[in-house]
Amino acid sequence: MSDPWRQREGESDESYARFLIYRNIGPGRSLQLAYETYLSTFRNATDATKGNKRPQVPGHWGDDSARHEWCDRAAAWDIGQLEAQGVELARLWAGILIAAATKAAVKLADPRCKPKDFMQALAVIDRVAPYLTPDALKHIQPPAGGDGAARPEPTRESVR
Repeated sequence: MSDPWRQREGESDESYARFLIYRNIGPGRSLQLAYETYLSTFRNATDATKGNKRPQVPGHWGDDSARHEWCDRAAAWDIGQLEAQGVELARLWAGILIAAATKAAVKLADPRCKPKDFMQALAVIDRVAPYLTPDALKHIQPPAGGDGAARPEPTRESVR
C-alpha cells in the first residue's frame, strides 16, 4: 500500500497542491491557516484579506479536504515523519541536555566560579536533571571528541 499522503487517483494537481500546504503546516494545522498560508505565499495577501478581516476559506477547499480526507492523510504524514526522524530527534535532544549539564558541571568545577555563576549552573542542572534519567539515557552514546573517543568527565584541572 502506498503512503496515504501521496496524491490519490482522481485528485487534481491543484487539490493536491492545496493538501500539501495544509499537510506541511504541521500538527497545529487548520483549513483557515492553510488558506492564509496559500494567500501569503502565492497571492497578494493584502488585497485578498480586505483590511483586518480574516479571509474566508473557499468552499472548494473544504470540499477537497472532506473528499480526499486531508485530516487523516496529514495525521498519517505526521506519524510517518516521527517514525522516520524521531530517533534522531531524540538523540539530538539528549545531546543538547547532556551538553548543557556538562557545561554546568565544568562551571561548577572551576575554582574561580563566582556565587552568581554557581547559582546559574545549579539552575541549569535543576532544569535538565528530570530529563537525564538512566532509563532515558541508556541507549544514548556519550558525546565523542574530535577523534571519536568519549569526552572525559569535567574536572578542575580540565578547566584551567
